[in-house]
Amino acid sequence: MRYACLFVPNFPLQAATRLAKENALPDGGKLSLSQSALAILDGKPPWVTVIAVNEKAWRAGVDVGMTKLQAESCPSVILRHRGLAQEKAAQAALLDCVHAISPRVEAPRPDLVLLDLHGLASLYTSEENVASTLTRLVAEIGLQANVGVASNLEAAMHAARGFTGITLIPAGQEGERLGQLPVALLSPSQEILETLDHWGIRCFRELAALPTKALAERLGQDGVRLQRLARGKEQRLLVPIGPALEFEESVELDEPLEMLEPLSFCLNAMLLQLCARLAARSLATDRLDLTLYLAAHEDLQLQHPGKQTAEICGPPSQPGNSRSLHRRTLRLPVPMRDSRKLLKLLQLDLSSHPPPAPVQQVVLKAEPARLRPLQIGVLTPPTPEPEQLEVTLARVRNVVGDSAPSSQPSRVGSARLLDSHRPGAFGMAPFCPSVVTRPGITASRNPPFLALRVFRPPLATKVELRDAVPWRVLIYDLPMVGCWRGQVISASGPWQSSGDWWGTEPWVREEWDLRLDSEARNAWSQEYQGLYRVFRDLVRGDWYVEGVYD
Repeated sequence: MRYACLFVPNFPLQAATRLAKENALPDGGKLSLSQSALAILDGKPPWVTVIAVNEKAWRAGVDVGMTKLQAESCPSVILRHRGLAQEKAAQAALLDCVHAISPRVEAPRPDLVLLDLHGLASLYTSEENVASTLTRLVAEIGLQANVGVASNLEAAMHAARGFTGITLIPAGQEGERLGQLPVALLSPSQEILETLDHWGIRCFRELAALPTKALAERLGQDGVRLQRLARGKEQRLLVPIGPALEFEESVELDEPLEMLEPLSFCLNAMLLQLCARLAARSLATDRLDLTLYLAAHEDLQLQHPGKQTAEICGPPSQPGNSRSLHRRTLRLPVPMRDSRKLLKLLQLDLSSHPPPAPVQQVVLKAEPARLRPLQIGVLTPPTPEPEQLEVTLARVRNVVGDSAPSSQPSRVGSARLLDSHRPGAFGMAPFCPSVVTRPGITASRNPPFLALRVFRPPLATKVELRDAVPWRVLIYDLPMVGCWRGQVISASGPWQSSGDWWGTEPWVREEWDLRLDSEARNAWSQEYQGLYRVFRDLVRGDWYVEGVYD
């Protein structure tokens, strides 16, 4: 059996700068952290210490273990508190990359992933190709990792933690290749580490050369286990975990953003990472949930006096601070994985529904969905992509100002019938191409011979009654003739219907079917004589022509 280990050094710092690498503004704004001297802090006051630094911060004099007060003595170093939400997103992205290679994966630590290489020979020609693919996938999500491959899990883990880049250890050479690593990499107890240091044992090779019986007498079974690890002979089973399909990215900004343009740079980086993670699982998304944590409530009152916020809560990272939330949800008609189209949809939605205050933190979540199957015909002409259609509809919403609240119907989408007896009642729903096939019309012995051609909106008309029955009709705004007058030859009705009497817009109507003959004898007027559907709105008392029978 062969195993591989993926190790991300300086994980808290890489998680903090993973999205910042793509967030650099054109003018070199403050969103870029990857090119600055950065130190990550952890702990609660007064015990706040440095847990990770990059090379620039180390050269400036900041090292791991320093207190916050000591680190603040270097003004050129940027100090950031540890972001657990960012580390959780980075670990999820790391697991997405590894699950794309092997289904048997173990994650003992957030920065460490183990995977079984058994059965991958048919997909990858060599172990080096597997390791190269892993590093490439991890680099696409903004992380740098070391890969170790060995015949047992512990040797692969020590190779990934102790060497930079890709390390391949042939079977039987574990002790020789790991011999130069320091003993502290075995994570012994502080007492055993001090004892080994007192004996002059500094590396794996020196510990492996000690006599096993004498080592057991002095250090017990813990010492024997450390020696087996140093020799690369420790064996254990892989404890696989199931893939968690959660795709979420979080960024906490240095300063609140007030403009949509810098916020778009942040959203672009997050969408690139989400789409890369979805691609690693061969998935797409049909829903995006965007949560914007606005500036603190006290700051809102100072910057915007008199402006009220609808929802107040505390973010997970800082539950003590009161923050207002601005949530937006994009439901897509088809699963998509194009970051540029998704970014355009978010930009159009935020331009129509801007946040009421500067943005302090951004959380973006994508609901996974299967890719849309697409079969290209050889003889069929190409059709527009549904993804591009959704962008076009979003542009239309932005132009017509479709920013009505959820209680009011939308102005852009697909028409749908309402559960009502009111004639012509319909609503607007988000556009979604239907996959339901409707049965075709079959020929019958007695086919229908009438069809009602409905006027939208109904034409206003004036009706003269004789003995409560329509006798003469004057229709306004008919095409080609304008005002048209007809004599009622025969009338059928009335049929009364009503509804919504329990609401604010009740309706009552009286319908008639009238056969009309033109009073004028010219050719244009005689073309409009025929059978009409006429109704009277009993609430307003007005008459209308609803349609004509063909």
